[in-house]
Amino acid sequence: MSRGGGRRRRHPFFIGRRAFRLGGWWLLCLLLAACREDLTLPEGTLARVNGTTIAVADFNARFAAAGQAALSPLPADRAPRLAVERAYLDSLIDQVLLYQEAARRGLKVDEAAAAAELQAMRQGWPRDSFDRELSRRPESGNWLAEELRTAALAKQLLAQVVEPAVALTENELQAYYQSHADQFRHAEQVHLRQIVCRDGIQATIALTQVLTGGDFAAAAREYSIAPEAGRGGDLGFISRGELPPEVEEAAFRLPVGEVSSMVETPFGVHILQVLEQLPASALTFAQARPTIERTLRRQRADARWRDWLGELRRGAKIDIDLHRLPG
Repeated sequence: MSRGGGRRRRHPFFIGRRAFRLGGWWLLCLLLAACREDLTLPEGTLARVNGTTIAVADFNARFAAAGQAALSPLPADRAPRLAVERAYLDSLIDQVLLYQEAARRGLKVDEAAAAAELQAMRQGWPRDSFDRELSRRPESGNWLAEELRTAALAKQLLAQVVEPAVALTENELQAYYQSHADQFRHAEQVHLRQIVCRDGIQATIALTQVLTGGDFAAAAREYSIAPEAGRGGDLGFISRGELPPEVEEAAFRLPVGEVSSMVETPFGVHILQVLEQLPASALTFAQARPTIERTLRRQRADARWRDWLGELRRGAKIDIDLHRLPG
């Protein structure tokens, strides 16, 4: 009893503090309840997607192989590395969902398409180096094969799910052409090849060989120090502003088929030959239409694909124990 016989009144602070403690307890209970499902995954399981498990060991092996194939090293710090691991786990979950949906639709991996894609990649490497690299790191080869199989399956799903939903009207194509007019205007260009020598002596030898009937491409392969020497000096089509000023001036003044005199720059001594000239021009709508259609279809297909994957995820039962990521 307080002085004066009345009941002692609690200060609002104590009521608030008690309420805070009670609220904090219930919040903790709710968080534990939300995480409990993740913590009941079997030992060694990182995630479960509609009953299909992703094992910790399998994730670690594939993540390591993907890291070896990456063009940039994985982050060394824990926080950014965990973010990369979580993103890769999400991609594996999507992969499982794709296989499950394909099975539901009666689709199977097009092994021939996957093998053809692997062969195309092999041809883009110097002779035998692709196979040597895979034999040196077999885990990367296994990872690559699985990625290509998934891509082949995704292509079939695209044909069923995405492409029928992508429709374009004539007005949309016309509107894109009008609003992206700069994309369909081409500045003056020349198809150029060059020989670049370290000094005037080498350049004189190369120029003499070409002017006396020698093959320009052969001379480029023999004498040029530039990166494109292996392609016979071929630089492809060049616009103004892409070359050193001295080379640009000579190239855009040179008639088709003729060989220039020696042009000196800080990079060496250049000998030029123009194979083709393209004047500045603008594509008509009819000429630009195939490009516009491909661009808009790709944009809409990408958006539809992302939406569809989101629908698969929302309809799936996915359990994850993030504490089992290696970090």
